[in-house]
Amino acid sequence: LRNTMDKWFPQLKQTKCGADARLRLVTFPNSGSAENVYTGADKTAFGGASGRRDNELMVWAKKTKVEVYAAQPPGRDTRMREECLPSAAAIASAAFDVCEKDLFKGGVPWAIFAHSMGTWVAYEFCLLARAKGHPAPTVLVASGFPSPTCPMDKRPWAVSKGMSDDEFKDEARGWSINEVVFSEGMWKM
Repeated sequence: LRNTMDKWFPQLKQTKCGADARLRLVTFPNSGSAENVYTGADKTAFGGASGRRDNELMVWAKKTKVEVYAAQPPGRDTRMREECLPSAAAIASAAFDVCEKDLFKGGVPWAIFAHSMGTWVAYEFCLLARAKGHPAPTVLVASGFPSPTCPMDKRPWAVSKGMSDDEFKDEARGWSINEVVFSEGMWKM
């Protein structure tokens, strides 16, 4: 299980504080990114000219005893060679299965921060927590994506309005999306 925890949450060891934890923060990246968007060094420090700065979230988490469960789904960064999971629900389920025991240990409050496609994973993760009788997150921050409960005809995606896959890919490229999103496994998801 530890190896699986290290795969799914590779930077957790930086903020792990056990019984002393004040909060447990679960993060899910957007479809083209990895966990390091939440845990990695700030490569744009000093205007991107030179050097790196420590990640502000991780600095804050260490100071305030917040454990950061930054999810690293298959098909990204250190897990690039693994096959992408087929849906947001599958990502949420796999991550939940790995961290459930530690995340809800001792009644420590928990929160979620997610961006873009990660918000849908976060939603599915919350549904799993509720189904298993765990408390709701104290805070859920979901940025850059419509709610999964939004009816299909109200969703802002062009693909929901009859656009072909190729047309939608062209539109998405106009949003400056990372090209990895268009890889076969990730695009299917």
